[in-house]
Amino acid sequence: MFAAGFLEGFISAERIHDYWSNTHEYFVKGMNASLEAPLTWLEEQEGWARAKVAEHQDSAYWQMLGLILQQFDGLYTGEILILTGEIYDLLEAQSAGLRDSAPDHQSATQVFHDMALKGRCSALITVTPDFSNLFMGHSTWDSYSQMTKVFKHYSFQLRLPGVAAQRMSFSSYPGELFSDDDLYMMDSKLVVISTTNKMFNTTLYEALTPKTLVSWQRVRVANALALSGEQWVSFLDYHNSGTYNNQYMVLDLKRFTPGKELPAGLLWVAEQIPGLVASADLTEQLARGYFPSYNIPYFPQEMRERLAARGPEFSNSVAWLSYQLTPRASIFRRDAASVASLDDMRHIMRSNNFTNDKLSHGSPLAAVCARGDLDTALPDARGCFDTKVTSYDLALDLQADAITGPTTQGGMPAFKWTAPFSSVPHAGMPRVFDFEFERQRPLLSTAVA
Repeated sequence: MFAAGFLEGFISAERIHDYWSNTHEYFVKGMNASLEAPLTWLEEQEGWARAKVAEHQDSAYWQMLGLILQQFDGLYTGEILILTGEIYDLLEAQSAGLRDSAPDHQSATQVFHDMALKGRCSALITVTPDFSNLFMGHSTWDSYSQMTKVFKHYSFQLRLPGVAAQRMSFSSYPGELFSDDDLYMMDSKLVVISTTNKMFNTTLYEALTPKTLVSWQRVRVANALALSGEQWVSFLDYHNSGTYNNQYMVLDLKRFTPGKELPAGLLWVAEQIPGLVASADLTEQLARGYFPSYNIPYFPQEMRERLAARGPEFSNSVAWLSYQLTPRASIFRRDAASVASLDDMRHIMRSNNFTNDKLSHGSPLAAVCARGDLDTALPDARGCFDTKVTSYDLALDLQADAITGPTTQGGMPAFKWTAPFSSVPHAGMPRVFDFEFERQRPLLSTAVA
């Protein structure tokens, strides 16, 4: 595994440098963030994890983590893998006073803008009315500085007892050994998709301890060892760090037979917060046609009440916190039933018709594929910048269609690294993002030693 990590680092060194440079500048300069405390926390966490691996030589779980850390060591260059999804929660948790997520000095426009863009990603799983096919889609939301995407295909021949998946295909970034979006397809016939949930009750961060496993470690182990969705979410709950708090959707394609009733265990959903992973078999909801994900599993009632008390001008932000009323919930409720093909899934996951769609309320942020750069009130190089879609048959072959860049669907202008965004870090990127979907497929059909 060390050699696999080393090879990945060697062949993608230039792109790793670009990604690290963009991301580091985004956090340190763009967010004015100090990384000293989060990095100290991560270093302590890594030491704890390595000690546990050494202590548990007879455990398949810990030995699998040991192999993943060997891959990490091969890739590691001293500057890589410090700015992962964990960093968002660690920065918020370790900043002085546990910052208020909606400070009273912010205007209604600022609160809505932050509320809309602090979520990461849109996702959708649909089943056709005759149960003949499944479609899965995921669109990443984040800073456009991170548009250095890589679609990776891992093929190993691990001899560790209990390994369920030797091959894994996933969307990712240079220098990362995990998806970070997430979209994973394994030869165990599991598909894992996630979207990130913004934490508004910051007191939960008081439970964070480095004597846990961060999300990417737990996810990689779960991907390797789990044979079912239920088993996968149990691995997610093991030594939960409470960082990078996502909603995970796990599809077990072994349980799907085209044209037949959807059996229990086909779709498991888990939601993580510090100190808790809640999960359930939600196959029955999928049987109604679709399961959507849009960064809102649930939010504290007091957050909605506090915003509502500040006046009617905050009503958009209050609605954004509603699982049923947030714009993407309404859009998916209206449009998900129209997905009958891969083309349809591409269309819905790139959709943004804010100038004409009454459900978007005139905001380019209130769409499945947000365009923060088109927000006239507070233009921001942030929003939806990629989409991956797959189907039952394609996922079994570890294949997906993917596109990078903000959506241009419906005649929207292609994003360009020109004023007012020319100073935003974008090393290694083209000047204009105007691309088409491309099929992502592994070159090797079987695992190699």
